[in-house]
Amino acid sequence: QPGLTSDARNHLPPERRNIGMVFQEYALFPHLTVAQNVAFGLHGLPKPEQRQRTSDALELVRLSVLEGRYPHELSGGQQQRVALARTLAPDPIAVLLDEPFSNLDAGLRQDVRQEVESILRDRGIAAIFVTHDREEAFAFADRVGVMCDGRLEQIDTPFVLYHRPASIAVAKIVGDCDFLAGRVRGGLADTELGILPYTCAAGSLPEGAEIRLMVRPQDLEVATNAAGACAIAAAEYRGGETMLTVQMPSGETLICHRLGYSAIARGTRVTLTPKGESPFLAFA
Repeated sequence: QPGLTSDARNHLPPERRNIGMVFQEYALFPHLTVAQNVAFGLHGLPKPEQRQRTSDALELVRLSVLEGRYPHELSGGQQQRVALARTLAPDPIAVLLDEPFSNLDAGLRQDVRQEVESILRDRGIAAIFVTHDREEAFAFADRVGVMCDGRLEQIDTPFVLYHRPASIAVAKIVGDCDFLAGRVRGGLADTELGILPYTCAAGSLPEGAEIRLMVRPQDLEVATNAAGACAIAAAEYRGGETMLTVQMPSGETLICHRLGYSAIARGTRVTLTPKGESPFLAFA
């Protein structure tokens, strides 16, 4: 959005950029009440307007009844909502959120995240959300930027990032995956699991080129077969699914999953086949 950091003639100093900030540790003032914390960024406005904006912001995050309390009297989720109310009170055109949910337990984190997302969308406020949690990023954002070693590797929708990552580094960051070695043969990939269809992550690959196919845990079907060339090396039950480590004839392993509980034992011979007809993404 134009005008965040500059206008047609001038570079805007930070205090004039009308950008809100929600800090990872919330940064609430312990000696101020909830209402006083929310009103902190409203100095310079007439007192009646300060009171009205504070009241509106607290009502938005459903904390009006706690306006007289101090931060140490609040739960982690309540402190997070106070920090958000303080950020929204000046009516910013954009908000920066620095891992604002990292201090909350898993159940509360999801509830608060959904609440914050709903508030920002309803008010039409652009947000830049920083997180190390890929599931959180995918759930919260319309577009996700992936940073690796200080570089912005790719920015796109969650769907494109997951299914069409621009690099092996991005593929690993946005989701669990392995890479299956192969060679281009007649427009297909010749691998130790057989001949597989592929599509290039970038450009095209010549005949005979060595490639690596991205394999997500859900891409392959695991079937027990006494004559199978692969074997179960490990099995981990995780509640909703069982993660299987499958060793191929070369000694390389692939992670595959089965929904629910699987009693398959270590050492069981299996075969691996693609679950669908979609091509695998190939990297040179």
